[in-house]
Amino acid sequence: MTNAVAEKLNYRDYQAIMQDELLEESRAVNAYLSRAKRFANHVKLMKKSFARMGMNDTLYKLVKQEDTKRAEMVWSAIETARLEKRQGWRLLEDGDAYVESLIAKYQGDLSQALPEESKRLELAELLETMEKRQSEGDWR
Repeated sequence: MTNAVAEKLNYRDYQAIMQDELLEESRAVNAYLSRAKRFANHVKLMKKSFARMGMNDTLYKLVKQEDTKRAEMVWSAIETARLEKRQGWRLLEDGDAYVESLIAKYQGDLSQALPEESKRLELAELLETMEKRQSEGDWR
């Protein structure tokens, strides 16, 4: 995907992709969408300020950079929805049940988990941390 395509991605495009592919919004998907909304708000505020003050090349690049980050978060949301559909469970809502199934499968020794299983666990943990931080106002 080129930057030009990414930057043109809007909410209607997102909705169309989600609907066409029968994807669902989960907490993990919404965590990415919250970040995308935050970047979109940054862009909107910067454009308002720059309309009054004038825009130079440096400021224009900053707006483009923030809009690219917004689009990346939307694509991350879509990719997360695709992953959840493929694997048949939601990363945040169903993560505990997944851990329990791995504990049962490996008789309590999660070090035996396959690399793909371990990566899914790590992703679920990262998304849980991201969601928690966002709810506390920490957008790092």
